[in-house]
This record gives sequence, C-alpha cells and structure tokens, in this order.
Amino acid sequence: MAIFKAINNSSKKIGGSKYILNRIGKNSKDTVGLLCSNDYKKAFKDFQDIKEFYHKLEDRQYKYFIHSFAPNEISEEKALEMTVKLCEEFFYEYQVFIGLQVINGHICNHIILNSVNFETGEKFYYEKKEFEKWRDRADELAKEYGLKVIER
Repeated sequence: MAIFKAINNSSKKIGGSKYILNRIGKNSKDTVGLLCSNDYKKAFKDFQDIKEFYHKLEDRQYKYFIHSFAPNEISEEKALEMTVKLCEEFFYEYQVFIGLQVINGHICNHIILNSVNFETGEKFYYEKKEFEKWRDRADELAKEYGLKVIER
C-alpha cells in the first residue's frame, strides 16, 4: 500500500532548505537528485543557486512530500524507482532531492522540492485539485507495480 502525502512544514528562512536536506540526507540509505546533486550538501547549493539566479531568496524555501510503503510489499530499489517516476512526471521543472529511509520496516521516500522553478523562476504553488490528481496518479502507478491502494 503506497501513500503519497504532502507535509505542511516549510521554512521561510534563507538556508531553511539546508536544515531539511541535511536531516533527510544524513538519515537516508540512498539519495537521488533530479536537476540537482545526489549529495545533500551539494543539492543545497544547487537549490540556492537557482534562488539567487531568479532573485527568489525570500519566503518559502522548499516543499516536502513523502511517498511511503507498507513493510515487505516492495523492494527499496523499486520503491525509489516509483518515487523518481512520479517526481519526474509531477515536478519536471523543479529541483528535487529524494532520500530513501527504512523506518521499522516501512520504506519512506522523502521528497524535498526547491520552491523555485528551474526553468521559469516562478515559485511552486499547487491547489488541492492538482494534489488530488497527483495522488490518483501515484495510486495508478502503485497498481502498475502490483501494490494495493487505500480507498479514499
């Protein structure tokens, strides 16, 4: 059973991304960077470079999502592959850092999204309808991988 959810904490302080990237990066078994480094320290610099380029150092610094799985339902490799696919589909114009963690047998992929669009410099924003579409797509992909989904 795969779950895709948004975490509503974020920082408006310059360097706020550094804290979350450090926390996720240090505790992850594997990491993947999309449009940024796979290394959490370098990913922070990559995030900041885009913010500086577009003069968007203020306000929200990142958005945080989690893609999690029930114990023993999927391998770590397949879980990470699924999360990367979703992020490439949903956030293709944003820098994304993904950290895979295993907590009490649960695989959790932590997704940290730079708040500034890599291509346009626009700040990341989404509405509930869009998030529901993402969850629906995450459920479809889970079924493609042979996983159960939670009925909403």
